[in-house]
Amino acid sequence: MLTKNLTLQDATALMLNRLDSMEERLASANKAYTTPQIVSQGKLAEILDVTVASVIKYDHLGWIPSIRIGSAVRYDVQKCLQSLERRKRK
Repeated sequence: MLTKNLTLQDATALMLNRLDSMEERLASANKAYTTPQIVSQGKLAEILDVTVASVIKYDHLGWIPSIRIGSAVRYDVQKCLQSLERRKRK
């Protein structure tokens, strides 16, 4: 808390310190929401509550975006959910 005995320099330093702390918390929260969750076909099937065959079908039909790394196929959960949501609205 600010008191009458606090100098302008001390008050400024305190305010800057609190702003830095808030920026760090915001950056941390944003990172948690923006970090992609990359999963396998099986894990995506669990998340969507469908079969792995359905995930493969959605991928082949172009309904969901996939990432291919060699022979492995992975999915960004958020992008898949957004893609399916857009299809549902049509």
